[in-house]
Amino acid sequence: PLAAAFSGMARTDFHALLARYPGPVLLLNGERDRAARKGERGFQAAAPQAEVQHVAAARHAANLDAPEAVAEAIRTFVLRHAGGAFEHPSLP
Repeated sequence: PLAAAFSGMARTDFHALLARYPGPVLLLNGERDRAARKGERGFQAAAPQAEVQHVAAARHAANLDAPEAVAEAIRTFVLRHAGGAFEHPSLP
């Protein structure tokens, strides 16, 4: 099952899919993730509205290396683009 999933991903043109998406995009990579960072320009070219952010000192699994920083980046991005839809008393 895992091999089939990776095979399907390899055949998918994610640039084309992203180019058709009109909404906000966050490209969030670990600062030390060389492989993912090589592809940033291509994804940003496909989606000019994309914001690129790097998680300091994180590698490919940035969510494991720096979970708080990843959560904060996502939270800030969502709140900035949600137009108040995600306001909640527990959120600062």
